[in-house]
Amino acid sequence: MLLRQELAAGFFGWVSYTLMRSERKDHTDNDWRLFDYDQTHVATVVGSYELGKGFEIGARFRYATGFPRTPMVGAFYSTRRDLYEPNFGQQNSERIPAFVQADARVAKRFQGAWWKAEVYLDVQNITDRSNPEESCTTTITRSARTSRVYPRCPSQARGSNGELATN
Repeated sequence: MLLRQELAAGFFGWVSYTLMRSERKDHTDNDWRLFDYDQTHVATVVGSYELGKGFEIGARFRYATGFPRTPMVGAFYSTRRDLYEPNFGQQNSERIPAFVQADARVAKRFQGAWWKAEVYLDVQNITDRSNPEESCTTTITRSARTSRVYPRCPSQARGSNGELATN
């Protein structure tokens, strides 16, 4: 759905919303599951207003449901490979947090006899919201010489016994 307001009395803007579902069936014997790039809700609101004398202000708001991901629910030690292998939960049963962003813009246009120019200040993500692009995983390795847990996210830590702490 898209609603658009053409330039009228100095205002221009539009609102768009998408509702969708993206599923995949890997084999005839399997159930349907969420596809890796499913985003159920996507919304955008854009607006700008001409103040006069070449000045314009504008803003944009975007929201999108996070992509589905498969959680790592544990690990097991593989003696054949001499390292820890992940145990995964149900495929695409979790989602990355939603993407939310608000931007603002101020612009000034100049025009000469044979030239045009525009100077602008564009502030993106004015709410300073963290928008993860991927879910966090942990690399667990072990060999004959070393045994290490490498957390890739600050919220993950090792317990007193060196094992990955689970929440």
